Amino acid sequence: MSAQPYHFVCIRRWRRHNLQEVANKLADFTYVKQFGVLDEVDLSDPRHDYSPEMEFKADTLYVLISARRAVLFQKIRQPFTQKDLQLREKIFQLYPNYRLPLFIREPRFEIQ
Repeated sequence: MSAQPYHFVCIRRWRRHNLQEVANKLADFTYVKQFGVLDEVDLSDPRHDYSPEMEFKADTLYVLISARRAVLFQKIRQPFTQKDLQLREKIFQLYPNYRLPLFIREPRFEIQ
């Protein structure tokens, strides 16, 4: 097992998500916090593609979501639980263009 915690970025390339709609779809997971205020950001401005963000948590797996990307990460390397796997799968469904160049691969992880 690698000593580094899991970390992987998923990208939605063509359209932006409405963060409130994504948050509703992640209602089965623990809401942690929000960075930035949704109403104060002009999402038509390309400089604001990646903010504001919301953070959610399963058991050991966290996700930071924004309009065009989701960052899956662990704070401490641990095997994924079933709830972690559900969060990972949900994010891959919501951010389907996670296939990045060949040299970028999802890190390996263990399952409990």
